[in-house]
Amino acid sequence: MSADTTTDVTTSKVPDWVQAEQFVDVLKESVKGFSKIKSFKVSNGVAAGENYATIMLRVNFEIELDGYATATSALSAVLLDRTEAASVEKILSDSAEGNDSKTFLYSNARYRKHIQVILPWLYNRGAMEY
Repeated sequence: MSADTTTDVTTSKVPDWVQAEQFVDVLKESVKGFSKIKSFKVSNGVAAGENYATIMLRVNFEIELDGYATATSALSAVLLDRTEAASVEKILSDSAEGNDSKTFLYSNARYRKHIQVILPWLYNRGAMEY
């Protein structure tokens, strides 16, 4: 990003590693004529309490395309399988049922399929460095 890029983080839940630079390669691949990110704004993707499995973020960009500007945004989510055995109360609980719900949440096939793509993508962009 150039020096004239602005960044606006509008939520205290945004991890420090979420930076505009991490989206440059994705924008180059997905937006024809992408030149640079002019502004970058991160906000909550869902209301507080709606998602206990992960942090959902909405990322808004103002980007320059070969001399002109446009706005775009991204919101990513991992779909989990529904089950009657899982509930917010159980997931937040330290009980045996709560532990079973957490195990199911992070080991179901749909979650594993998505995380196998997401983690290497994050790692290759330096998001997993501490």
